[in-house]
Amino acid sequence: MKKWLQYIWPVAICLVTGFSASLFQKTALADWYPTLEKSVLTPPALVFPVVWTILYVLMGIALGRIQGKNLQRAIGLWWITIGFQF
Repeated sequence: MKKWLQYIWPVAICLVTGFSASLFQKTALADWYPTLEKSVLTPPALVFPVVWTILYVLMGIALGRIQGKNLQRAIGLWWITIGFQF
């Protein structure tokens, strides 16, 4: 069970980051985004939350899998990436 902990907390951090960032964008997504001229290749709006959730879960799993002598550097870069995602 201890092995699962190294995956659960990074995934939770990623999902909370994505959810909290979406709260800041709620009005823009409702008011501004629909008025943009989009390419015909733009997927439907329903696709975005599904894809972002999958990406955030994979980013959390990636942190759980990090090993090696540059562990602290890799974790630091992961936190920078999460910051940019927010």
